[in-house]
Amino acid sequence: MSVIDAVVLGRLQQEHDAEVLGAVIDLFVEDVPVLLTALDAALAAGDVEAFRRHAHTMKSNADTFGATTLAALARELEEIARTGSLRVDDRLAPLGAASREAVEALQRLHP
Repeated sequence: MSVIDAVVLGRLQQEHDAEVLGAVIDLFVEDVPVLLTALDAALAAGDVEAFRRHAHTMKSNADTFGATTLAALARELEEIARTGSLRVDDRLAPLGAASREAVEALQRLHP
C-alpha cells in the first residue's frame, strides 16, 4: 500500500498547478516537525486540549494529501485526547514513523 493515496494526490494535481501544489507540499513538510514537537510539549505539560488540537491539525493536514496511515494515527490520538486522556505514549512512535514516511513520499512527488 502506498503512503499517499493516489486518488487524493491526483485530485490535488488536477485542482492546482505545479507551483501551488509544490508550495502546499512545502508547508506540510515544514509543519510536520513543528506539530510533532507541539504534541510532545502538550503531552509533557499534561495539556489535553492543546494535544487534541495538534493531533487534529496533523490529521487534517494528512487527510489533505491522502496520507492515510498518518491521518488514522492522528485521528486516534485526537479521539483519545477528546476523552480527556493523554495515555498515548505507545502511539507517538508510530505517528513519528508515519510522519516521516509521508514527508519522504511527498518530497519525492514534489513537482
